[in-house]
Amino acid sequence: MKRESEWSSDEFRLLLSNPELTDMQLSDGQLGRAAAAINWVRSAVHDFHLGREQSILSAAMRGILSTREQKWICPLCRKSL
Repeated sequence: MKRESEWSSDEFRLLLSNPELTDMQLSDGQLGRAAAAINWVRSAVHDFHLGREQSILSAAMRGILSTREQKWICPLCRKSL
């Protein structure tokens, strides 16, 4: 399986800004990433706010979540991050 390129900060923010959209909607629309990749990153965001292992998130992604530059909502459980 071909590995997709690293996510940009803008792509990650777009994912975080649209928790109401399904993986498929983001895949077909604004992100253009595979739905499975979107789900994978969304699961890692959920793990991050629960304090679980989140090694699949890049340092830039973890930084965006840690700085709380915006009030993000977990795309899986809908809790504020």
